Amino acid sequence: MQSILRLVLTGGALCVATSVKGTPHLVTMRIESLTRQPTRVHVVADSAGLWLRGDSTYRAEITIDTPNDVMVGPRVSRLELRTDYNQPVRVQFTDGATEGEKRLHPWGWLMSFRRINGDLQPVAKVLPAEPAVARRN
Repeated sequence: MQSILRLVLTGGALCVATSVKGTPHLVTMRIESLTRQPTRVHVVADSAGLWLRGDSTYRAEITIDTPNDVMVGPRVSRLELRTDYNQPVRVQFTDGATEGEKRLHPWGWLMSFRRINGDLQPVAKVLPAEPAVARRN
């Protein structure tokens, strides 16, 4: 097996993540608000592999209020998370997570993840720039 070393910039903090090359696996993604109020979070995956604890319906999209756990199945290779009103949330990988996933603590209001050697890892998201609108008097 080959060990992979990555530097990941997430939420303004530099994290070093190591993982052993492996296969995709089921992982629980704990999502918590960084504000004192519950935050509405929209989670979208590239396949129907998301579900809530106690639910048996697999979905490609789930909307939750924090704090909550979202189960991510092994068939999900890309995942995006965004919040209403740009409220910040923190993600922790718990049950089923590898050591590399457990060390990550990304936070923000818009996050993207993709499987790299079986692990869910944060990836950069490019946002389109909008031109400034000039005011006319």
